[in-house]
Amino acid sequence: MSAFCTITNKQKYTTNGIVARVGTLADTVNRVIAQDLGLQKRKKARGHKLSPRHIAERKTVARKFYEHYLARDKWKFVATLDEAWIYLSDCNKIRAIYYRPRGTKGHATWVRECKESFSRGFMVVAGFCYNGKFNLRRVAKNVKINSAYYQTEVLDPLFKTEVPALYGNDSSKVWVHKDKASSHTSRSTAAHMRALDAETGIHAIPLADIPATSPDAAPMDCCAFGLLKRALGKRRPRTIYGLWCLEDWDKISLVTLQRALLSWKLRCRAIVQARGRHIVHDRRWRQCIPPLQNRFH
Repeated sequence: MSAFCTITNKQKYTTNGIVARVGTLADTVNRVIAQDLGLQKRKKARGHKLSPRHIAERKTVARKFYEHYLARDKWKFVATLDEAWIYLSDCNKIRAIYYRPRGTKGHATWVRECKESFSRGFMVVAGFCYNGKFNLRRVAKNVKINSAYYQTEVLDPLFKTEVPALYGNDSSKVWVHKDKASSHTSRSTAAHMRALDAETGIHAIPLADIPATSPDAAPMDCCAFGLLKRALGKRRPRTIYGLWCLEDWDKISLVTLQRALLSWKLRCRAIVQARGRHIVHDRRWRQCIPPLQNRFH
């Protein structure tokens, strides 16, 4: 039993692998796992590969990001934006699971059929803040989001029009968050944002203060785009022209997005507590989100 427990604790082997290594029956392995060890099979969460440098940086920068931009009520003045690909394969999805009564045989013909051809789609740019959502932008076909496109088509409307419309006289308190894509980190983009800061009073969060490789914390990755693609999964467009998802974006609840911003604080804390490692498997921090009407510290 001790050898079996050692193999199980490594979480490296499938049931068949344990059967081959220990030399016993699969039923025995499953019974020991479920009854003797009290374990349940769960899917492993997906996450970006983290190098030792990423782990060390996440631990340090997540704390800095929390203290400078999210602590107390500061999170209400952070505007976040990101890009994502939308594909036809995101629509009309077949469920990955099904349920059957205990003691009955599984459906012999149940299978998820996938086409091998590449799905058609396009890139969108979106973002939100505590006071509202920003416009959903579709990147035109054969257009690459380089520094020039990002500056004129994304940053200029955001700094000059959208943030002032949502915050008014408080616009100078707003900090804009983006990831570390190459078009966001170029010298020309950095210079352009400094010029926008001087013109509008709206600030861009310095790259050194943004946690790298952290989609498990950023609200656009862990909430907004997930909700958008979940809505797409219920639609049935047959062409790329029917894929435009502006209505689905408009239907996403602002309260839900506000809670995602609030959870950003807790996610950063969780990353620090995990010493920079993944937190996608840990959901305990979700129980700590207070009601939105309270004051946060």
